[in-house]
Amino acid sequence: MVGADADSRRDLATLPQAFASSYVASVRALRRAGLRVGVLLDGPAFRHTSTECLARGGDACVTDRAVNDARQAVVKAAMLALHAEDPGVQVFDPTEILCPTGQCSQYIDGTLAYWDDDHWNVHGSRIMATRLVAWVRDRFGVDALAPPSRP
Repeated sequence: MVGADADSRRDLATLPQAFASSYVASVRALRRAGLRVGVLLDGPAFRHTSTECLARGGDACVTDRAVNDARQAVVKAAMLALHAEDPGVQVFDPTEILCPTGQCSQYIDGTLAYWDDDHWNVHGSRIMATRLVAWVRDRFGVDALAPPSRP
């Protein structure tokens, strides 16, 4: 049983690198096909759910940006390196919006923006969608809300 636990921990420890490697391979395949690629990184995750945040307030509603950055380090580094090597790959990082100081908050503009500990609620989704649509327009010169054109 102890061996199985050690194997599980080792597998979990290598998971971010395996995910990043697969992600990079997929993005490179899309670029070889001539497509421009926009990568959406994960937003911050919190130690407490939004329900606990509402009940406890204060520290239950925030996390240090350094904690979030460490959690995302492997995948984020791989995507930023890919962008540096190929400007056709653009990276959208919601952390820049949700963690403008050294803290990430479950609140945006004074309103709770999370459904649980790592998924946006309607308010958070609307704000992120607005920012993402503007980002797509700025980076790719297309209206992300327009219906696709047909040949």
